[in-house]
Amino acid sequence: MTEISLDLQTLNKRLEKVERENRILKISGIVLLIIFCALISMGQISANLLPKATFVDALAINNNQGQLRFFVACDREDNAMLVFTDKGKPSIQMGMENGNPMILLLRKEGSMESLLLSPNEISFRDKHGKNIWAATPRGILTSPMRP
Repeated sequence: MTEISLDLQTLNKRLEKVERENRILKISGIVLLIIFCALISMGQISANLLPKATFVDALAINNNQGQLRFFVACDREDNAMLVFTDKGKPSIQMGMENGNPMILLLRKEGSMESLLLSPNEISFRDKHGKNIWAATPRGILTSPMRP
């Protein structure tokens, strides 16, 4: 018999190499198993089980910092869509006012100064939300009007 002489350092290097290759093979096997299971399960869900529509009363969309940026809500009487500034203040509002569609563009954050566009009027509102100028089918009104 021939004697095989291996020193401890060489044996340790070979063992580390085998362990590294074993680890790579194990991870590769797990990844391949996951891919195989995914490929088998794809297309197995019936089209009848998938929802055709999603119904919600309100939808809120936040930015990456968690600030509200877009909000849509509806109920039986009113619908509203609000777009918010970077600071979380409303800047555009679209919805219904007195049964008519309207778009409200707010001039400054935190202020009610705005431009209202609707089928029945175009008006400018002061910081309290009161009309200071309005064009209606009846004519142009420049004095403050009662709501």
